Amino acid sequence: MKNLKKGFTLVEMLIVVVIIGILAAAILPRLQGAQGATRDVAREKGLSDISSAIEMYATAIGNYPQSNATTLSAKQALETPLVTERGYLKDFPMDPQKNSRLAFGGKTFTDNSYAYLTITRNNNPNAAYVLASKVETVDKANATSEMVKNWSATTKYEEILPKLCKTVAIGAATSATPDANGACTVKASENLMFVLVR
Repeated sequence: MKNLKKGFTLVEMLIVVVIIGILAAAILPRLQGAQGATRDVAREKGLSDISSAIEMYATAIGNYPQSNATTLSAKQALETPLVTERGYLKDFPMDPQKNSRLAFGGKTFTDNSYAYLTITRNNNPNAAYVLASKVETVDKANATSEMVKNWSATTKYEEILPKLCKTVAIGAATSATPDANGACTVKASENLMFVLVR
């Protein structure tokens, strides 16, 4: 009697491995982009939640919480008044990416915090504020790291709004201002920013 063993040949196995490799190479970059987009949605929601809490605070107290000029960290400036004292937030929102780095107003954040800065509006100091985070996808970005690097308490609300980007693309250099069509470019995705101005 013949003992026939059925199985895959070496060539068939190599073909399957090559096909799996090609599919993984095609799909993996898209999955990584999806993770970044998901984190960007979480960042946008975090800034929106913080902004709502700041507005409730301003309604109750009569002014916005002061930004911490030394750090510009949203967590350091806002956690006590919004979470501990008033209870407007259950937990303070943080950047969802571990070891996140954010450059804003001449400071660099490594504590996964967002940036918070009170600014001048209609010549009234601390009459408006900026919340900022880094983003990973160009469709969520409305500013560049070059635009926000020198913002301070003397920055005017009226100057910021017209200078925010309508569209952002990856290009040869990171722009400090949008072009005539409101388009900005960034050299690398690390230069993408999302700014909320109120």
